[in-house]
Amino acid sequence: MISELLYQVRTFLNLLPSSEADSEKFAVDQSLEFSVTEVWSVPYVGTVVNGILNSGRAKTGDAAVRQTVRILEMDHPQGVLRTGDRATVTFEFISHPEFVKVGMKLLFREGKTKVRESVFSLVSAQTLNVSMSVHRASE
Repeated sequence: MISELLYQVRTFLNLLPSSEADSEKFAVDQSLEFSVTEVWSVPYVGTVVNGILNSGRAKTGDAAVRQTVRILEMDHPQGVLRTGDRATVTFEFISHPEFVKVGMKLLFREGKTKVRESVFSLVSAQTLNVSMSVHRASE
């Protein structure tokens, strides 16, 4: 039963047209844009991300974006976020602007606390607003 289903899936995939020639849909000549959709913490490996390559080409050795941000504002009454809190926070990249779009998922870490939320507005090339909830990272 399972082998028959696998055979049908392989047959279906082999019948699909190649996407390599579709330059309008897959813009390989443009800048790299990768949208992160899922993030896992894999023991003995570290953080692993899954996502969609929207444009450009990714090759072995392409670096991940890692940069320090500064909190400019937050709408939390105590001015401090703890596990379970929700707030809208305005961040600014410290070193240089990054390519960020509204709706992109970002992962922020501080010690064992992590935040993974979507950007909901861009203030400038270096400043963004993120509506977030704070979670404790798994040990």
